[in-house]
Amino acid sequence: MRNDCDGFFAALGWMAFAPDPAARFERLSAEEKRRLCREAGAHRLSHCFYYFFRNALPSEFREEFGRSYHAVSAWELGYGVALNRLRKRIAELGGRPVALKGAYLAYHAYPSPVLRAKGDYDLWLPEGVREIHAALQAEGEWRTMPGIAPDHHLPALYNRDGRMAEIHLNPFHPYRNRPEPPAFGKFVRELPDGSASFEPELHWLILLEHCRHDGWLGLPRRLLDLGFLQKKHRLSAGRISELRRELRLPTDPALIFEAFPDFFPEGERLFRGTFPRQLLDDLRQLGGSSFSALSSKRQLRLELTFRPLGAWGKIRFLARRSLITPAFLREKYGLPDHVSRRELLRCYRRDVGEKLLLLCRFFGTVPPEAVREAGRIRRRLARRLDGYGQSGNSDR
Repeated sequence: MRNDCDGFFAALGWMAFAPDPAARFERLSAEEKRRLCREAGAHRLSHCFYYFFRNALPSEFREEFGRSYHAVSAWELGYGVALNRLRKRIAELGGRPVALKGAYLAYHAYPSPVLRAKGDYDLWLPEGVREIHAALQAEGEWRTMPGIAPDHHLPALYNRDGRMAEIHLNPFHPYRNRPEPPAFGKFVRELPDGSASFEPELHWLILLEHCRHDGWLGLPRRLLDLGFLQKKHRLSAGRISELRRELRLPTDPALIFEAFPDFFPEGERLFRGTFPRQLLDDLRQLGGSSFSALSSKRQLRLELTFRPLGAWGKIRFLARRSLITPAFLREKYGLPDHVSRRELLRCYRRDVGEKLLLLCRFFGTVPPEAVREAGRIRRRLARRLDGYGQSGNSDR
């Protein structure tokens, strides 16, 4: 498990809070610049480094990071067009879409939408959720893929260009013991561009709870989300505390500030609290870890769920995912109802081949000890946070 993030969190903090982040980076030694660039690449933040530190980057990284930046720019431009069309169509169907996470942050927190690359477009609707979801599918521009949807959003929608949108049933995940979705309608306000949004403090809490739900992995990107949102909207610590109490959210907001004081400058620390040193060290180690050899989130999930299973657990895991029916194939690959067996067999081979390739990559990349260490830290963090998440032991 790689974690060499000393100085890296501070560099991310410069992006969010420093008046001239490039000047800070310029003062570093050549070796320190190279080390931070390697970390940026491992955490898939090279496009951000190019945006903020372009002229100060070491020559061996400048061209590579430039390609990354322009590739993300092209992808995000297409995403923006598709998602504006989707938002407009939902409004025509009577919905009032509220963008969540990256879909909100890219346009209302970051200095440029390119800095917040999005894998999907998350949104929430105060009412008419299932009816609008069904209407979008019926029109044909957006369709769903087969499979079981999580309990916090409806089956994901895809357009023909591969852009994905998820209509959430509740802004938080998991949302057990939270208010019912209609209760969030009172937090919706209208933005100057005519779109609907939650107040920034609620967006901040949604991000924090997703950090915890995701097991504190990928925190460099999450820290940038929290930092840019805080800097852009000058959040109220009192309002965050009020919302947290009202919504019964478990995560103590002081935790993120105490664990990453190098990211948040002294004047930007909204909360303070007292936590065991081991808990904070575990959070930094896990949050800064990079499984850079993994090619996708699916592989990371395999590492953290499949590998720790015993022999019988692995057999059951694989058996459940190998049951591919003709109905599944027709829906996944958009085949007509009356399709030849040869075509079904071709799609079956493709589907199985993709899964086998994923497993081959899985078995041949990250050393098992790295995964076991990540699992141990996650379990230890979960046990320790049980004693601090609900206590409200932070002070403004």
